[in-house]
Amino acid sequence: MLPNLIVIGARKCATTSLHHYLSLHPEIYMSKIKELNFFVKEMRFKKGLRWYESQFPLPVKVRGESSPNYSRHPIWKGIPERMYSVVPRAKLIYMVRDPVERLISAYYHDYKGGVEGRPFEEMIGVDLETNPYLFTSRYSFQLLQFLKYYRLSQILVVSAENLSQNPNGVMHDIFEFLGVDSAFQSGQFFEMKNILAETVQRKPCKLERFAEACGEKNRWLGEMAGSLVPVYLRLKKRKPPEPRADVQPPVVGAEIKERLREYFRTDIRKLSELTGQTFEYDLIEASRRIHSKMNEQAQQFGNAFKWKKGKE
Repeated sequence: MLPNLIVIGARKCATTSLHHYLSLHPEIYMSKIKELNFFVKEMRFKKGLRWYESQFPLPVKVRGESSPNYSRHPIWKGIPERMYSVVPRAKLIYMVRDPVERLISAYYHDYKGGVEGRPFEEMIGVDLETNPYLFTSRYSFQLLQFLKYYRLSQILVVSAENLSQNPNGVMHDIFEFLGVDSAFQSGQFFEMKNILAETVQRKPCKLERFAEACGEKNRWLGEMAGSLVPVYLRLKKRKPPEPRADVQPPVVGAEIKERLREYFRTDIRKLSELTGQTFEYDLIEASRRIHSKMNEQAQQFGNAFKWKKGKE
């Protein structure tokens, strides 16, 4: 059977926790492999529908998977179109969090995993418009890719901060959106899963792409090609990334954070307009603007008072 629920991301936004919470519900089956990445052409799309269907063996009301790579356009392209061609009636859940904190978390994950080698300041010094780390935090930009094919009513945007602070309430809303028993609760909803559990992925080599392309019709050839991948990588001197030990999260200065928040501000505003929701990090910015305005008015009042007192 094909899935009718897909958690499309975003990366480092508690998708591992959500995948687990959903799997606890008796009317929901979540894939054993969390990140199937089926709709990423360069990964598993060539395995074919039979393979994809085999990941959802139980005929329950809701069958789902969670692949954060689905919302990393333009790093991985064509995913919404490919997805719609296979599961046009599916419901999608899109997890988001503070865009700056998500970016820092993703960088730390890659740096610790050996994929990223640049210091944070150097990485963020690249032109913001072309920096791949920023694309995933541009939530309205990613959401609009899916809205070219899916109706907004098919997509639920969920704040990771809200899930952490009010798991029962948020899961109730998610279950209601999916049309299953929304009264279901579990003590495990209060256990956040390891956010570093998401795998560090590299681009597949030519032999791996060939093995994927063989699909069901030439499975024996694909398995043979797949068995030769380690040898091929050794000959090409391409080693899997070596994790770094005892690496601490980067300390990001206030000036860099403010620069990033300014960059993401318009995107978050568009996300709020699209969904009708107000996000916590948007409220932080609104609060700053209100306090700034109040301080400005207080200063103007103080100057006026001094001027009046001087006149007397």
